[in-house]
Amino acid sequence: MFEDLAQELKESFTIYAVDLPFHGLTQWHHDRYNAKDIAQVINLILKKENANKCSLLGHSFGAKIAMKSLEYIGSQINTLYLLSPDGIGTRWLNWSQVIPCRLRSTVVANADFLLRCSTWLQDQNLIPFL
Repeated sequence: MFEDLAQELKESFTIYAVDLPFHGLTQWHHDRYNAKDIAQVINLILKKENANKCSLLGHSFGAKIAMKSLEYIGSQINTLYLLSPDGIGTRWLNWSQVIPCRLRSTVVANADFLLRCSTWLQDQNLIPFL
């Protein structure tokens, strides 16, 4: 995936494809890692390139790590690109696929009533969203 993307971007960007520890060819000498560790790796690359800032692209779980690394090196990031970010804001997107068909039909048939109920519950501060 990244080779095709790198081919498209190489005219405009210097690309470093950093695999997360325990993935690809990355050598990691500890039994775990965190976003601060990844931020330190990015800092090492920036120093090697004599650069002050960069753009980050993260895919799947790497997108989560890239976002979390902003806590440590946010001032050095020009742009953050997220590709298929794993689990970010999607927790309830597939809820309609996992509830039984009969229940879905009932919800659809009674949507107005359920919306009025949820509005009332929100007005009563019984639910914090919707």
